[in-house]
Amino acid sequence: MHTGKLAFDQSKVLAWWTGRITNAELAEWTGQTERDIRLILDTPYMRGQIQGGGRGSKNTRRISRQARNAVAIVAALRKGGLSIEAAANLLNAVPVLASFPTETIDFSPNFLEASPSPYGGIAMLAIEQPDGGWLPTDNVPRHVFDRHCRPIVKVDAPKEVSIGEIAWLPVWQEEMIGGLPEGWRSFGEPLYRPEIDPLGIYEFNNTSPDTHDAVDHHFYIVDGRWVWVRYHDPDPRQYAVDVFQWMELRQERRFDHKSISFDFEPIAELRQEDRTAKSILRDEEKEPEARRAWEQFQTKLDVNASLAIRQMKRVALGLTAPP
Repeated sequence: MHTGKLAFDQSKVLAWWTGRITNAELAEWTGQTERDIRLILDTPYMRGQIQGGGRGSKNTRRISRQARNAVAIVAALRKGGLSIEAAANLLNAVPVLASFPTETIDFSPNFLEASPSPYGGIAMLAIEQPDGGWLPTDNVPRHVFDRHCRPIVKVDAPKEVSIGEIAWLPVWQEEMIGGLPEGWRSFGEPLYRPEIDPLGIYEFNNTSPDTHDAVDHHFYIVDGRWVWVRYHDPDPRQYAVDVFQWMELRQERRFDHKSISFDFEPIAELRQEDRTAKSILRDEEKEPEARRAWEQFQTKLDVNASLAIRQMKRVALGLTAPP
């Protein structure tokens, strides 16, 4: 196997993290049209999540992670039978649905969580790549900008190995321990391996299950009307940190999949007949009605928001083909 193809394209990674994304790219990544994307992003809330725009906007326009995520979630809702207007209005009414997955989709441990590794620094792209057309606000975590890892395999591994047999040793860790871990040998030179992916869900040719209950954010549409959210204990980011610390820092695990519990709460009312949605938080009339429907529903649409965004991200990073 030639390990070079397992490296990531830095330009695609930085565009994803900074929001340097065009409507055409969002359309390609989610299987929608540019007109669809304009409709999604032209709702009152999402308009405030976009900076710049107009002619020549490819290098100046920036879209927030929340708006970016909303595009993927709307695409998933449309596959579930909602009209694009109803789906876009739902994300406009309760945009927090698009915020929940960000901490695990773009997982980034801080100094305390990653000690003694150097994962807390910031790379200012306008300084690092002065000819790249970056804005002063285009800053990414240092491990997103220049994290490199060496591919390693077990000492007794055959010359030809599968992707699943390759482990990735961060360069900082190799330097700290003064070489390779005992029982392992190098399988190539260090490669650009951005971000932290404790569950290995952005690996090249990943064939593992694509849903992860511990970190995936779900919401539900009950009887085509009531929108419910699932909350985790522990929080998905805490779980991801735990896996990261176990894999890269060799610390004891704090959680396992059996220790996760869920709570469910109503959050919005969706009126598909007039393609509108509104929050019902602290609504003393609507919330009891939503709870009765939850207890005795006729239909329940389960939307894995994290999965929808993860699938879009894989396309954005060039790991899979567009839908």
